[in-house]
Amino acid sequence: MLLLLLTCQQHTQASGILAVSGTSAGLYTRFMESFVARLATGDADPGAADVTTVYLDRHDLTQADLAASSLVVAVGSQAARTVSSLKPEIPVLYTLIPESVYRTLGPATGSCAMQSAIFIDQPLARQAALAQALFPAAVNYGVLLGPTSSQRQAEIDELKNTTDRQLVVSAAGHEANIARATNGLLNRIDLLLAVNDPLVLNRENAKWLLYSAYQHRLPVIGFSRAYVNAGAAGAVFSEPEQMARQAAEIVQRQTARPASCLPAAGFPVYFSVAINQSVCNSLGGASCDENTLDALLNGKEIPE
Repeated sequence: MLLLLLTCQQHTQASGILAVSGTSAGLYTRFMESFVARLATGDADPGAADVTTVYLDRHDLTQADLAASSLVVAVGSQAARTVSSLKPEIPVLYTLIPESVYRTLGPATGSCAMQSAIFIDQPLARQAALAQALFPAAVNYGVLLGPTSSQRQAEIDELKNTTDRQLVVSAAGHEANIARATNGLLNRIDLLLAVNDPLVLNRENAKWLLYSAYQHRLPVIGFSRAYVNAGAAGAVFSEPEQMARQAAEIVQRQTARPASCLPAAGFPVYFSVAINQSVCNSLGGASCDENTLDALLNGKEIPE
């Protein structure tokens, strides 16, 4: 009888990873497929390969789903808000979300970090490194902030102290003064570092900002390949597969040491570089291929 009881307790103990995505399309599917594949081929505890996937455009997420799992990976802002609203009592790793969204989810409970995140944003220092490689003569770097991105002020202050470039910051508090803040900034800088913000750099005004910068003969360094395709000189960004790689590594470490804390939330470790060489040439930038720039920013040996 005692043996039977112990067996039942082991069988009902929560185990496995629950991966929750807001949608089953595009970048989210690429992340989920890569994440599951990496865990299946990893070297960690075999339990890490036991992944249950939930797509919120197909199924609802319930407390029972959380209770049956030992760790949750939430993919995208919708999944993050849904998971957070259920107040999980197990570790949660949020991915593919802006830092601003993560800050709205509330602090982790307990003395040990029960939640973490891999932001979809890129650190300004990484963008500045690409800017310096492409436009070494540029001295004054501009940053346009909105109500959301103004939360990154500490990062901006740190960058000011660690670079020999001048950082010129302009803030737009509401939609009515975006144009004034932008034009005032473009007249004072040599190069613009584009920062993700739903007010000042959304889909509607991103093309206008790129056009205005180009009219001022100013290169823009962005945080997505789409910006490069639209006319930015270059960008650093993380593909879904790269973020899935980092998420899988975190999960593997966590399942190998269940009592350990999750790492602090932060920017992606793995990233790619894209450049628009015609724009760089037009604005007097250096002629560099993406593989060389990728190696330079990652501290790897530069290919010959």
